[in-house]
Amino acid sequence: MAERTYVVGHVNPDTDSIASAMGYAWLLSERDGIEAVASRAGATNPQTTWILKKLGLDAPYLLTDASPRFEAVTRRLDTTTPDSPLRDAWAIAFGLNARGATGIILAGVGLAAGVIDDRIFVAIVFMALVTSILAGPMMNWLLSNRIAEARGR
Repeated sequence: MAERTYVVGHVNPDTDSIASAMGYAWLLSERDGIEAVASRAGATNPQTTWILKKLGLDAPYLLTDASPRFEAVTRRLDTTTPDSPLRDAWAIAFGLNARGATGIILAGVGLAAGVIDDRIFVAIVFMALVTSILAGPMMNWLLSNRIAEARGR
């Protein structure tokens, strides 16, 4: 089943918003073969209602909720498989770990704003330094089998 694309203007739809949604939905359908549906995010005003009636056109579909859904704004990246060694997953986790600079900067901002005290600041800086220092050696150890295979050993 093809995904449906809703083409919508602004929240208080006027004639240009409705006409744009209808025109662009038609273009996407005709040119790209996309199942595009002209939509609106609110009630049409009297002028737009009059124009649509004069042209014998129905008002576009009323889209009551255009909030993005998690599955619509994300893409799954299959980086490991269930039968992969656990160390592959750990290698990915270490590789994706934000390095210490961000943590240290945010800790400094939090300390200056009075959101965290000196003890929390020291703990955050310590963890940022430790995880940054350990990231390289941990990646080498976790990926040692793959590195050896790549080198032909």
